[in-house]
This record gives sequence, structure tokens and C-alpha cells, in this order.
Amino acid sequence: MSDQEPKKTPSQDPKVLSIKQLTEVTGLSAVTVWRREKIGKFPRRRQLGSRRVGWIAREIDAWIDARPVSAIIAPANCGQYDREEARIRREEIK
Repeated sequence: MSDQEPKKTPSQDPKVLSIKQLTEVTGLSAVTVWRREKIGKFPRRRQLGSRRVGWIAREIDAWIDARPVSAIIAPANCGQYDREEARIRREEIK
């Protein structure tokens, strides 16, 4: 039993992302992905079938990690909706 290789878990297998998953992960539109891929600034898609393509998740993760860190400081609320604060503001308006 100890001579056998351990079974691969799904996280060890190469995960392939669809265009929908890719746009959700990167925040880029499908057109932007296509344009950046065309000029060599984005990982290339892989042909999975005659009508299906996908992107290797670890290549996308590496691309994201290679992106520069923003020098712009995010606002205090970071765009998050605070229900309690909104309720207080509504009461102040009344």
C-alpha cells in the first residue's frame, strides 16, 4: 500500500477555467481578455474540443500574482455597503 502513489485530489489536477469563470476571477471582460491574449499580455487559451477552449487556472493565478500592486490607497469603505450606516443616514434625512 505504501508503494502506491497517493490519489490526486481535484486541487492537484490542472483546473481549466471557462471564459465565464475567467472573467469572474480576473474582473476583465471577454473582449479585454481576447485583446490582451492577442498581443501576448495574457495567458493563452487551450483548445479542449472542437468548440471549447479554456485557460489553465495556475497560469491565470501566476498572471494575477505578477500584476503590480496599486499605489492608490483605497477609500475607507472600499466600496462596501454598510447597512447600519445607511440606516442612520436615512434617519438623518427624515
